[in-house]
Amino acid sequence: MKYFKGIIGVTKRDRARNEQIRTTVKVESIKNTIERQQLRWFGHLNRMGNNRQTKVIWETRSSMKRPRGRPKKRWDEEIAEILKKYNKSWQDPKTLTQDKKE
Repeated sequence: MKYFKGIIGVTKRDRARNEQIRTTVKVESIKNTIERQQLRWFGHLNRMGNNRQTKVIWETRSSMKRPRGRPKKRWDEEIAEILKKYNKSWQDPKTLTQDKKE
C-alpha cells in the first residue's frame, strides 16, 4: 500500500483508506487474489484423475493427533470459508469444476 500511496501522492496525513487507494489505482486486494488462486487450485484438483498422486494425498485424512491449543486451519476449511462467502456449499463447486470454462 505504501507503494500505491506514493504513486498517487497520498501521505499518512491524508488518512486515505486502503479501499479508496485500491480503487484509484485499480488494483485488487491481496486477499482476493489469494482466494481466487486457491479456488483455481481447488477446481484443478477436482478435475484431476482419481489415480493422480496429488489428488490421492489431498483426499486422505491424517490419523495423527493434533497439538494442543487453537487448531490451525486446514486447506479444506479455508476453501469452505471462501465458498461460504459466495453462498456455495462444499458439493456445488465439486460438480461445477468439472466444466473448466464454467
